Amino acid sequence: MDQNKRFWIFSLLCALSVTFMFAQNISVKGYVFDKGTGDPLIGASVIQKGTQNGVVSDVDGNFVINIPINGTLVVHYIGYNSKEVQVTSAMKKLKIGMEENSQILDEVVAIGYGSAKKKDLTGSIASIRLEDSPRMSLPNMNVLDALKGQLPGLDIGTATNAGGNPSFNIRGQNSIKASNNPLIVVDGVVHLGSWNELNPSDIASVDVLKDASSAAVYGSRAANGVILVTTKRGKSEKPTIRFGATVGFQTPTTRPDMLSPEGYLQLKKDLRRMNGASEADLELQNLLTPYEYSAYQEGNIIDWYDECVSMGLSQDYQLSISGGTDKLNYYVSGQFLDQDGIMYNDQFKKFSVTSKIESQVTDWLKVGLKLSVVNKNADGKEADMRNAVNNTPYGYKYVRFEGFEHEMERSPQGHQTTINPLWQTRQFNEDRNQNYNSVTFARVDLPWIKGLSYTFNFSLNRWEGHGANFQDERYFMNTLDEKDLYDQTKYLVDANGSKSHSTRTDWFMNHLINFNRTLGDHSVDLTLLAERQRATTTKSELSAKDFKAAGSTVLGIHSLELGNPAKRGINTDKTVLSQLAYMARANYAYKQRYHASASIRRDGYSGFADGNKYGDFFSLAGAWTVSNEAFFRDHVKLINYLKFRLSYGENGNPSVGSYSTFSKMGSGSYLFGQETANTSASSGLANKALSWEKTGAWNVGVDFSMFNDRLSGNIDYYSSRTVDLLLNRAIPVMNGFQNVSDNIGEVKNWGFEFSLRSRNIETKDFSWSTGLNFWMNRNKVVSLYGLDGDGDGVEDDDIANNLFIGKSLGAVYTYVFDGIIQEDDLEYMAIYGGNPGDVKFKDLNNDGKIDANGDRKIVGYSKPNFTMTMSNTLTYKNFELYFLLNWISGGGKNNYYIADNIYANYVGTFGGGGTANWLNKEYWMPEHPSNKVPRPNYTNPYQYKFPQRHDFLRLQDLSLAYRFDEKLLSKTPVRSLKFYVAAKNLLTFTSWEGIDPETGTAYAHGNPALRNITMGVEVTF
Repeated sequence: MDQNKRFWIFSLLCALSVTFMFAQNISVKGYVFDKGTGDPLIGASVIQKGTQNGVVSDVDGNFVINIPINGTLVVHYIGYNSKEVQVTSAMKKLKIGMEENSQILDEVVAIGYGSAKKKDLTGSIASIRLEDSPRMSLPNMNVLDALKGQLPGLDIGTATNAGGNPSFNIRGQNSIKASNNPLIVVDGVVHLGSWNELNPSDIASVDVLKDASSAAVYGSRAANGVILVTTKRGKSEKPTIRFGATVGFQTPTTRPDMLSPEGYLQLKKDLRRMNGASEADLELQNLLTPYEYSAYQEGNIIDWYDECVSMGLSQDYQLSISGGTDKLNYYVSGQFLDQDGIMYNDQFKKFSVTSKIESQVTDWLKVGLKLSVVNKNADGKEADMRNAVNNTPYGYKYVRFEGFEHEMERSPQGHQTTINPLWQTRQFNEDRNQNYNSVTFARVDLPWIKGLSYTFNFSLNRWEGHGANFQDERYFMNTLDEKDLYDQTKYLVDANGSKSHSTRTDWFMNHLINFNRTLGDHSVDLTLLAERQRATTTKSELSAKDFKAAGSTVLGIHSLELGNPAKRGINTDKTVLSQLAYMARANYAYKQRYHASASIRRDGYSGFADGNKYGDFFSLAGAWTVSNEAFFRDHVKLINYLKFRLSYGENGNPSVGSYSTFSKMGSGSYLFGQETANTSASSGLANKALSWEKTGAWNVGVDFSMFNDRLSGNIDYYSSRTVDLLLNRAIPVMNGFQNVSDNIGEVKNWGFEFSLRSRNIETKDFSWSTGLNFWMNRNKVVSLYGLDGDGDGVEDDDIANNLFIGKSLGAVYTYVFDGIIQEDDLEYMAIYGGNPGDVKFKDLNNDGKIDANGDRKIVGYSKPNFTMTMSNTLTYKNFELYFLLNWISGGGKNNYYIADNIYANYVGTFGGGGTANWLNKEYWMPEHPSNKVPRPNYTNPYQYKFPQRHDFLRLQDLSLAYRFDEKLLSKTPVRSLKFYVAAKNLLTFTSWEGIDPETGTAYAHGNPALRNITMGVEVTF
């Protein structure tokens, strides 16, 4: 599907959404009006209570309805509180005044070290409430799965293995070498673990601080944005027990269309022919290896992809108990997740328990404690996708020697250049870790000063990782040799193993003083912070090889001490990283019209040398709620909320590790006589002047709500500048080194975001709402190393690393493809050489030759052109349907969103037609001269990687739920019962010829993305 078709699909769906939003304006009678302004309300729903008898108000707010005497009318209007009116015989005309519901604007969101109402925000903060939302019916193996496509500016990738963590970033790339990952904060505490440690069902809401002014309260940690996660609390006095169970399966989103056995034979013949083979050489017994020929004669055909990729089952069980009173609130939950990936031997198991308790001890003291433990298991080596795709169809999965028919064949084609893709699954592999987390807080509301509070937060966490790998002598045997099957002792010298134990112990502590008070028309919120954090990591690794002297590896990983003493190793490591911060923030509002915010933060980072350990970061922001002005309320009726925002802030990125400012040491060895002597020497130059990468960013935004909150949204434009980038600067070689890390370089980053939410239809039995998000990001390299080697007065590009001054990051710099040389391209071959069937390139500088110096250019960029998502939620009585479309667009004048796709366009990538199969795709031959794919014996002398666009449109989310009527459950202990079916990545439309367009991965270069289909039940007692 091309980009134009995707555009028209999105346009049609958007038009339908907006059209139906106004489709309730049906002529009827009575009078419904806004109690605050006196204006008539158009399209108010007027229904006789307990019946289907209903009408809507007309353009003047009038309605007529037939209703029995003493009947009750229920009036609904979006953005207003519902109202009931009893009808008597004395009533001739009803006047029903409706009061506005400000719940949307009064919704509280996390802002970092506190919270605020949406209407008081001055920065760009995107929020989503996951608790009780239709997204929680989806197969969310990871919290990021639930957020994907919901928040403009938050880019989230896709997982390709069981328990995988998708990639994510906020508003593009600010740094070239340093981390671009956002800061994660869970319940007010910085989270150093991975996303898959969090239970999606424990999450109540997520708030993303996107602009610098919002994130500046986190200072040096917030250059790439901040994600604030708030977990659930108890809601009702009566204990609530909730159980959920989900069972599903996973399949790949795509699969390669490989040549059939007959097609593979033809490819081998074509390759031989192009290499000048005789007719005798093309006979099957000469064309195939003896093993392949034997398999051909026996009709033994193997689809290696199907052997390695299959449907993976998943099970997810959730149990929670929660409740609360004015004095006590508690929430306890447990999860067991068992997920099989689509690759053979890919699995992930997680068991987690979380408990939260909060107590209002007195009117002025509140304390809380949160404890959690997570145990993860990802044991096993998965099958090799490269060989699963490439291995030829004729061969043997199992050994052919008598008595060993159930022994896996290592060399299915009878030669050791190709390996069974399942072979690596035979080795022992252990990958497990545990995380123990504790958070406690105490809040004191000082009784003698109203609005003044002090909060103390402390977190102590311990993470332990256990890894092991062992390849015994059987792993190295030659299964083509029958003697090896009986005795593998000669391979004991190759047997090897390693075992590691890693830990991270971190603590986090802060003191918060907050003053929040409204004095007449003035609202003031002041916050002071002092914070400390320390993380200590350790790693111990043992390794051994050559167990010949031991005579056996029967104890495997548990007997590494039996390895050859000269080939045993031990590595230990320890790092300590400390950080501190002081912060002050002030928020002010006047008459809920004019808002101002300012913050300053001083950060300390132990990884920097003395004199550079501290950095200062600040922000300023202002907002004007125009809709609260009298002149606006009196003259603009359609827009009921409008606010303009402007902000500027500076944040930092530490950019270096714990000891990066020290000189680096390397180890080596040399032979001294008959002895091996170990050495240590400096391998990197120290730079005590290393400091923060600094990002300053502007943000201008608009928040609006129209038609009585039927239509609401946000628009944001941002522009940032990151300076003092951490890069390797070249230095004279007489220093003993070629480069040193330094703070040089500059990158600019800007973008546009748009979010629209509509309540299209809302009646007693049916509702329909739509969400539309759009975002695009651009950046530019302003400066790199400051070098001008050619003396042209312009700073030099870094071509080797695809970094170009004045151009975007992610540039693809290569030759320009101009088709395939045909037999009649005599003039081209006379000038540039080559043969029919070779790739033809453009001579960009017209010098009569194709070379790297003058014939390469930027042909596109790896970053997307833009991203657009559209979600719809439809409810009818007890049914709820939800779906989300995700469109990542490429193209444009700069040819965005391209990736190398050499496999799909070059037969010889992994020896196609020789020792490997290839795609079912036409390639150049004299009798069918393709203009896209070269001849099968093309050698690719220019190392061209065939970049290709990989934009796509995907039905990312789909769920259908049914909630049983409470009346049916009233005589049972069950308070709520819901059944649902759901899917992720159900349909994908793309022209990309690879594993998956979202990962931009070519076939045989990675694992497919996962398509999940599940069914589940949720019961509440």
